[in-house]
Amino acid sequence: MIEQYEIEYAAYHNTLSSVLIDFQFIEESLKMNIASCYEIVLSSLDGLIPFKFDYNDLKKDALGVLIKKFEKYSDDTDLIKELRDLVQYRNGVAHKGWLLTTDEQRNSERLKQLTSELTTTKKRTEVVLRRLIDKAKEVEEKAHKSE
Repeated sequence: MIEQYEIEYAAYHNTLSSVLIDFQFIEESLKMNIASCYEIVLSSLDGLIPFKFDYNDLKKDALGVLIKKFEKYSDDTDLIKELRDLVQYRNGVAHKGWLLTTDEQRNSERLKQLTSELTTTKKRTEVVLRRLIDKAKEVEEKAHKSE
């Protein structure tokens, strides 16, 4: 017979995985946005001075660093604020999300609470991700126009 805490733990595990994937997509979307901006800058310079930045320069950047770079190319202060606010959640989830004590893993009420908190974060990450994808499309269109 499956215990209630096992069901709650599975729900927690699935929600945690989904939130972590969203954060990975957010980081990738930021990289794509910034790299497209680099393409616009390179094209605009028309060889006047060397400009050697590209996507590869962003590969190892953490979320906080990517946000700082992104804000140099974006006037969307609401999106930047939301990204900054999400960093603390990302760090907590990424570094401690899997580290539940045995007591926590078997405590249905605690698991429900943690899953609820993750669900709230998931809603936020989904909104931010959609906004970043829309921004990426806009920037990509501008990048191709400037070629």
